[in-house]
Amino acid sequence: MTTERPHATIDDPYAAVRENRSSAIPVLQDLTNHFCALMQWSVIRAALSGKSSRHIVDQFMDTVEKETPFRFVIGDEGNAVRNADIILANHQGPQTDDVGGVDGECADIARGTGGTEGLYAHALLPPHTRYVLKNYLVRIPRWTLVKALARLALLDWHAVKKELRQLFMALAFRKTKPIIVDRTMEKPAREVGAPARRNRAYVDRMREVRQNVAREICRTVHEDGKPVMVYPEGTRSNDGKIQGFVSEFFQTIVTDYILPRIKEDRPIRIGILAADVLSAFPDGVGRDVKAYNKPITLRGVEYNPAGVVMELEERMQRVGDEPLSEKEIKTYGRMLLMDARWQMANALTEILERNEKA
Repeated sequence: MTTERPHATIDDPYAAVRENRSSAIPVLQDLTNHFCALMQWSVIRAALSGKSSRHIVDQFMDTVEKETPFRFVIGDEGNAVRNADIILANHQGPQTDDVGGVDGECADIARGTGGTEGLYAHALLPPHTRYVLKNYLVRIPRWTLVKALARLALLDWHAVKKELRQLFMALAFRKTKPIIVDRTMEKPAREVGAPARRNRAYVDRMREVRQNVAREICRTVHEDGKPVMVYPEGTRSNDGKIQGFVSEFFQTIVTDYILPRIKEDRPIRIGILAADVLSAFPDGVGRDVKAYNKPITLRGVEYNPAGVVMELEERMQRVGDEPLSEKEIKTYGRMLLMDARWQMANALTEILERNEKA
């Protein structure tokens, strides 16, 4: 089996960004904080408003372009994302419990949060797009009156604000009718046993969850006629490098999307949404976190799985409609995974190179 592109990714697309960070122009902290306040308010409006999330994001984009120094560069070459069935997007920013940022460490005075490119992506996505999201993003806090009063009595404003943020975020994301990745099973601790990848119960459970999510992605596309955006890395990248993709997603895309489309002679429409948020927000977005005068860029490009399609067509000529074996599913899925990952890394690198030359 062959493919037209090399199976490699760019190891460190942000090397030049780090190298030039000392000469980058920081944004005034008051303006950065104002931008964060606008973001928080847009989430609250999305949660409470009867208007569509798309309408609220459009208002948000108009407001930030007028009231903050941050520049948004949003392009969709040939409507690659707007016309796509499945949209593969990279995912950037510090994790909750890990040191993050494009510089490898968070700001001294504060730390932000990652994943904010998901908010900006609304400006590019087709209406009624469904997201693949972790379950904690749509979790409604289970407050009790006694618990709430106790926190207020103790003046634990931090806990109250944290729960309110979770509530508004969950209400806002639920409006997109997301496809949920159930991460409620606790990951085995490394210090008390084998690594998670060697814990059979955990591995089998997560494989089943991912397969169910992948089937729902393809069902949504085929039966509901709605596009789906998924983060194939499965989790955010602290330093912006394109991480490994979730194999179950691509195996199912081969069997439940690409192969049926070939048989039915229907177009295969997969888009890649490459986002650069870390050039402007190396330590995530948050109050008192340093930001830089760099554009926030989202670029949509078409992904053409020509190599996998060619291999599948040749196989069908040999054996007809005989189902794919488990080994073949894994092989074709990995071909698709590596090729899509290569193109996503390439699209991100091109964004960064353009920005550094500008």
